[in-house]
Formats: sequence, structure tokens, C-alpha cells
Amino acid sequence: MSPLSDDPHFGQIRNLLSHYCGLQFCDSSSDFLARGVLQRMQHYRYLHYAEYLNHLMFHARREDELAALLDLVTIGETYFFRYAPQLEIFAKRILPKLGIDKTLAAGRPSLRIWCAACSSGEEPYTLAILIRENLPSLHEWDLSILATDVNRISLDAARKAVYGQRAVTTACPPAYIHRYFTQHDNLYEVNDNIKKMVTFRRHNLVNDPYTDAEMTNLDLIFCRNTFIYFSPELIKTILEKFHDCLTEDGFFCPGASDSFPIISDRFSALEFDEGFLYKKQSATTAPLRIETPPLPKPPVVAKPAFNGDQILLQAIQTANSGDYEKAREQLTSLVAADNLCLMAYYWLGLIAEKQGFYEEAIRHYQRGLYIDSNVIVLHFRLSQVFASTGRKQEAQRAGTTCLDLLKPLKPQDEAPSADGMNVETLRQAIHRHLKSIL
Repeated sequence: MSPLSDDPHFGQIRNLLSHYCGLQFCDSSSDFLARGVLQRMQHYRYLHYAEYLNHLMFHARREDELAALLDLVTIGETYFFRYAPQLEIFAKRILPKLGIDKTLAAGRPSLRIWCAACSSGEEPYTLAILIRENLPSLHEWDLSILATDVNRISLDAARKAVYGQRAVTTACPPAYIHRYFTQHDNLYEVNDNIKKMVTFRRHNLVNDPYTDAEMTNLDLIFCRNTFIYFSPELIKTILEKFHDCLTEDGFFCPGASDSFPIISDRFSALEFDEGFLYKKQSATTAPLRIETPPLPKPPVVAKPAFNGDQILLQAIQTANSGDYEKAREQLTSLVAADNLCLMAYYWLGLIAEKQGFYEEAIRHYQRGLYIDSNVIVLHFRLSQVFASTGRKQEAQRAGTTCLDLLKPLKPQDEAPSADGMNVETLRQAIHRHLKSIL
């Protein structure tokens, strides 16, 4: 009973679940979905997809069954202090700003955060640790950290707050492990002073209302590496709802693999040395738009004193000679003068990748895609870095985006920014890469 057959009832189950929760199940994830469906069918002793589809559509407790199926097919893997650069922005940029603004205002200061699609709780507990570490006089604050997910199994695990060694020791600083965890053999339990800071609740971003009291007047929303599973139309709808949940000065933090330009003019991109996040656009402020510049070309006329193309060329020559540190300095100075120089981010990413700084490489490639999301080589490099770090799903996503961008091009055309490689050769290389990470 395989979904790869032409059984239309399995396709209808997949579509029904996508409509319910927004997840897009591609061909590569159909086997995973089928295993969950078959497990639920065995529970009811159904023999055919049609029987289970009928249950999902018409049974009196169909909502409970949809939730049970989701519990099997939406289990994610994460760890504490994942994507350190963005957490650095939160701890060293956003919290100090909020601390100053809130304490200067009248009344008791408050901090309200929503961690959406929180999986098994590593992210909201990470935020709680950073708040406890970086917000002075925390006892004087009204603090709310709401953490939600659609998966009930993940939420149960989050409330228990007991984690394996990999989830804790991969990126969490040793001092924090000693301070905020209690070790039991190879398991680590979050201490009560951190547990008490977070409230967990089930919430479906697609079909549930955004009217919970803890979802209003938010200072910050984290929703990281979730939009990669949603359609652009659904992303825009959710962003609009997030906008309405935030205060006028609220912030939104997407994930490192959410490699899309914001598709709502309700948010402005903010760039820090460590990376990007977004700020709510007030009703009275014109939206901030990042214009997409053309790729740099060799100068053909006289330039002013600052010649970005010349600096870029020098940096590329320096990198090709093997002096990566000097090339990095040249490119960093170029970005400081022109933060829309897409090819500078591309070469900064290549250098970081060459030196084994994979998170830094991802950050630079992401910055390039914020400027122009249609640059195929940036998506391809991202896919390769994700694959090198074991993040297969994100690698598949970025590689598939490459293939989608190549579709309108003729096979013998020269592929954009691909060192003379034609479209068909690049397409074959991407297919080989994607096959290698299955």
C-alpha cells in the first residue's frame, strides 16, 4: 500500500492534511507521511486509504484524528542555542533596547514573547535562559513567554523538559548547562526556575484563532524554520496575523532556513553584524523596501573615489591567491560602504565555507538572498552547506528552489553567475547533489 502508486485517496489525505495545517508534503516526504497514515489505519484496522479518508472527513471526532496524524508526521529535531547569531542579536541588541525603553516608561515593565512552532521546547527555554542572563532585575518585570506547536507529543516533551545529550551539548555554553540543567546520566533536565518562565499551549498557525490573551501586545515573535514548509500565500497570511499581534515597536524573528524576502510590506528588515530580523511597520511609516540591484559589472566609465567593483575584483583576486583573511577584510569594508553588494556576500560566504565556518557562510548567503531571492548560485551554495552540516531537509528545499529557477531557461543558455556553465549542466549537477543527500 504505497503512496507512490496512483491511489487517489492517499493524495486526498495529503491534501486534506495540508489544508488543515499548511504543510506541503512533496514527493520526497510522501513515504514519511504514508508511514504515519498506515500507523493510524492499523489503529482502526482499516485496509484501504479510502476508509481512513472517510474517517478524516466525516467522523464525529475528525479533529482529534487529524491531530493524532499530525503528531506522527510533524516531529522535528532541534537543540538548545540553535542559530547562535540570531540569538546574539536577541540577547545583545533587542533585550538591552527593550530594557531601556520599558524601564523609562511609566508603570511596571513587561516583556511579552511568543515562540511559535516551538517543537519540543528547546527554543523557548533558550530564550528564557538568555532573558535570565541578560535582563537585570528580572523579578521587577511582568514576563510572558508563550510557546506553541501543533504537535501534542512535542508539547508533552517540552513540558517534561528532559533532553538527550545532543540536544543540550551541541551548542549550549557549558556554563549555562551547569547553571540551568540537572544531569541524570545521559539526560539533562531544565531547572525549575527556567521551566516556570514558559507556558506551552497547542496552536495551529493555519486554522486556530490568534486571540489568546498571551498573543496580544507582543514585543517579539520567534517563528523559525517553519515557513519553509508553507506556500507563499499562506506565509503572507500568517505574517499579517503576526503583525496584528505585535506592539507598534515589535520584532519578528524568522529562521535561518526561511530564505525568502519578507513578502509583506508590514515589516521592515533590520540588518545587524550578526544577521537579520524584522520590525513591525507602523501605520504612519512608509514601508522600508530593499531594492534589488543588478549584479556588479566591470566599470566602463570613470567612477567616483569609491569604486565598489574594483574593490570586489581585488578581493576575488586575493581570495583566489589563498589569502582568505585579507580578502575577508576587503569584502567587509566593501559591505560597510555598500550593504547591497550581493556578490560581496557571495564571496564572504565562499570564504567562510572554505574555512569551515558554516553558520557564518549560511548567514552571508542568506544576506545575498534578501537582496535578490532569484540568484541560483546562492541557493545552490546554501543547499551544499546545509547538506555538509547534516540538515538534509533544508538542503533539499534550497536545491529544489534552484531547479525551479532554472525551469524557464533554455538548456544551452549560460546559467547566471555560474562561471560559464550552461543551464543543462548546472541542472544535472544540482540533481546529482540532491540525489547524494537522500
